[in-house]
Amino acid sequence: MVVAALFDQASDREALGRPEDGAGRSAGYRALLVWTRISLGGGMLYCLGMAFVWWGGWLTPAAIIRGLSFWSTNYRIILDHGLPLPPVIPGRFGGVLLVGGLLWVAGFGVAAWRLAHGRVQAGMAAVGSVGLGLCLLAGAVLRDVGPHHSLKPLADHVNAVHRPGDMLIHDRGMEKGGGLLFYTQRPVLILNGRRGDLEFGSTLPEAEGRFIDTPRFHEIWDGETRAFLVTDLPPSQSAISRRSSAAPILVAATGTRWLYANRAVH
Repeated sequence: MVVAALFDQASDREALGRPEDGAGRSAGYRALLVWTRISLGGGMLYCLGMAFVWWGGWLTPAAIIRGLSFWSTNYRIILDHGLPLPPVIPGRFGGVLLVGGLLWVAGFGVAAWRLAHGRVQAGMAAVGSVGLGLCLLAGAVLRDVGPHHSLKPLADHVNAVHRPGDMLIHDRGMEKGGGLLFYTQRPVLILNGRRGDLEFGSTLPEAEGRFIDTPRFHEIWDGETRAFLVTDLPPSQSAISRRSSAAPILVAATGTRWLYANRAVH
């Protein structure tokens, strides 16, 4: 919002004529020019640091996942529970990070040059192109790591063996498990998932019976009904390890989740 306000001030100034050097420039225009140059300098320092880390061999898969953990809780879960790391390629991610830095430098370099010559609209376009380019690079990262987190493989197994009367249970919050609902199109019980984004919704009348706790889970798991559990926790830490008489049967697994059944699957 601050940057937009500065651009608006500079644009108003440009509408009255090109800003002149020195005292003729408005305070907003000067602040915008300083901000752009600082951004350019920061981008240069980032590129140098990124190149040093990459070429120094410190850009390991674990380091990449640690960095991604600031972006998504999925990666914090992976690190906290020692789950298998996504098949990230350090060279590819290093290239994406360095290209993003170079794009930033190029865009803000052009913006600073155009602003120095009083071309505010051209400077705005240069900064906007940086944002667009970074979004495209973020999309490339998502395409790389997305399959590792996808629930489609497990949902396909459920769809292949699910019978009327079977129960499908998702361990913990559904914030990262919406794909299970999408791909199966079946009702899902949520185990210990009230805390989080669904906390308020879980208190509504229509949610009654959809959210279950560990004792209720064991009643279902040890009962006569065949049940499936999708969990992102290792077996030793998931609900199936706690006082359950029905030995879990591993049906399928991905890099970050397991699908278990309490009865034989044919």
